[in-house]
Amino acid sequence: MNTLRNLLWIVTAGLLFWLIGLGTILSVAGLLDSLGDVSGASVLRYIGLGVGILAILDLLIVVVVLALLHLVPPNDDA
Repeated sequence: MNTLRNLLWIVTAGLLFWLIGLGTILSVAGLLDSLGDVSGASVLRYIGLGVGILAILDLLIVVVVLALLHLVPPNDDA
């Protein structure tokens, strides 16, 4: 039970990391596009797509861990 809670903290922190990274990458891509560097902006958008997919996978892991925490009966030792 405690291991699942630790895993939930780690995965939630990872999700926050992915979302902040996604926002940063897409902001820089928009900045490059407005400065006229279309190829650089396109590359960053594809990198942002990959980061977005990783964020979605991380969110699915959070949901699975929360479901496991709900299914596992709490022990009275903690």
